[in-house]
Amino acid sequence: MPTAVTRATRGLRHGVSVAGLAVVALLVTACSDDGDDPVAETTESSTPTPVITAPPTKSPEEKAEAEIIDTFETLIADRDHFNANADEFTQDDISRGEPVASWPVTGDGELELFNQASIWLDTQINAVGDTEIKSHSPTDVKLNVTGDLDIASSVACIDLTQVTFVTYSGEVLDNPPFEPDKYQRWTMEWEYLTSEESSGGGDSGWHLAELDIEHGLDSC
Repeated sequence: MPTAVTRATRGLRHGVSVAGLAVVALLVTACSDDGDDPVAETTESSTPTPVITAPPTKSPEEKAEAEIIDTFETLIADRDHFNANADEFTQDDISRGEPVASWPVTGDGELELFNQASIWLDTQINAVGDTEIKSHSPTDVKLNVTGDLDIASSVACIDLTQVTFVTYSGEVLDNPPFEPDKYQRWTMEWEYLTSEESSGGGDSGWHLAELDIEHGLDSC
């Protein structure tokens, strides 16, 4: 039969157990509440907010310079393709404007490259290799000048040291019938033309309007 001490001891143990459960329940409830979680608050507040910076906006002149650089690269690639496949053309093709009229050229610039194409065709030689543009610096971009005409100037250095020559039959020419240029300096004037204004009916864009080539350079 339990004594009074035993009953008191059991009652004490029971009271402690209930109180302990109550404390645990309160702790679990507090930890489950994200709004009151000090760890969560610390993590959220310590995460840096990324700073989004918009790319710098180019001025109309800077956009024009980039377009001229791209156009010149296209022009040199077109010229290389013709020089490498001259055997596919005749002087009649050149007289009809092929392929020069389809290039981004106009005015005196078109005439200069037309004459070059005709002279090259007379050599009955194909070029092998690509022209490298060592440098190209557009300058003096003037937008909406007299008559709403956009014009610009540029100077480029091109490297021809990797270009070799073969006959139409594929024979390598170690000594071609001319002195090949190692480097050339191109001084150019550009005009922006619409597709209607372009002689070749191409896309609107910058066209080479004047060209002066300095030959026989050892470097530039």
